[in-house]
Order: sequence, then C-alpha cells, then structure tokens
Amino acid sequence: MDEFDFPTSEDVLGFGSEHNPAVWGKHKAHLADPSDLVAVLEKCRSNGAKLSRQHVFEMADTKPEWGVIGAIVWGFPRGSMPGGKWLAFAKAIELSKQFADALDGFKAAPQSATTAVVQLNNLVPGLGFATTTKMAYFARLVLQEGPALIYDANVIKAITDPSKGWDRVFPKTRSLLGTSGSHAKGVLSYSSYIEEAAALAAKRNTTPEVVEVALLRSAARAGTWS
Repeated sequence: MDEFDFPTSEDVLGFGSEHNPAVWGKHKAHLADPSDLVAVLEKCRSNGAKLSRQHVFEMADTKPEWGVIGAIVWGFPRGSMPGGKWLAFAKAIELSKQFADALDGFKAAPQSATTAVVQLNNLVPGLGFATTTKMAYFARLVLQEGPALIYDANVIKAITDPSKGWDRVFPKTRSLLGTSGSHAKGVLSYSSYIEEAAALAAKRNTTPEVVEVALLRSAARAGTWS
C-alpha cells in the first residue's frame, strides 16, 4: 500500500478554497485601473463560493493577465501574505501584463526553475516564490527541469516534516532547505523540487501536479483547502 495519499487528476483540478471577494476591496481601491481585478473577481463570484484550480486555468486561457491575477486570488484566500501584507499583491495585479509577458518569454526560451522564479520575483519587491510559482503553474509553464509546480509554505512543511515521509523521496530538496529558515531557501531549492516531483510522478505513473497537491494536502491546515 502506498504511504502517500495521491489525489486523482479530477481532485487536482477541483482543489481550492472558499472565495471571499470582500478581502480584495482594498486592492481595488489602490489600483488606478482595477478593471482586470474586477473581471477576475466577477469570474470567481460566478463560479460559486469555492475557487478551484480549473477556474483559474479557464481565466488564464481567456486572458493571460487574468491568469496572473487569478493565481494570486486563488493562492491567498485572505487577500494578504502572513502578517497582513498586501501591497505587493496590489502592485503585482497592477503589473499583471508584465508578469504575463515574462511568462510568455519563458515559454519561448525555457529557463531553469530557479532562474525563472528569481526574475519573476524581481518584478515586484516583496513578492515571493509562493506567489510567483503559482503564476508559473497556472500559465502552464514548462521549465528546464519539468512543468512548473506550486511551491509554498505548505509544500515545504510537508517535505521538511520527517513524520510525513516526503523527505525520503525529496532528498536533494530537503538537503537544500536545511534545518532552519527553510522558507528563505525556497528559491534555491525550486529546481530540485521540480526534478524530484517529476521523478516521483514517473515512478508512480502519475503527474507532477498530482504529487504537488498530495504534498500540499498533507500539510495544509484542515478546513482551508479541499
């Protein structure tokens, strides 16, 4: 019996959290032109209370900038980073066209995972890999190591918790994350994470994103994501 709980492909596309449009009000007020954010929030509202990955992919297919904004809205249900920081999100929404153009550039000339994330992070000071890897994932970006995957605090928590067993199948990533300040080492370990997720997926006859959702589900706070 497999020690890990791998979701189905349908589970992956349906994975998300409850959407609250009210938390994005301050972002709208901060933007000179909030039209794209408004459009994304309208799309979210029309899909009901839960915002799934499938919904964000559909937004990205309609307009790449909506995919960038949708990645932020999907990934941060409270509208802010830990500590209540939200201005970097507002700036990223304002620069969604620049992010979309950068992602298109990486599609034309694939980069290493770490290089791509560093360049995306540099577009907005204060924006981190937990946000930009979501943008890359929903853009269906393929990096030199494999398809882009979400890499955030929950994924890192799963890999660094020895009780969950993921450290044994992500040995290089676990080593790069170290024993303290793991989140700060996320950018440097992103390439190995992509490689090791792809290798595990091949062994289990599944896809890398199935592995990523299994990681996230194993560490996420109960009741937040489903």
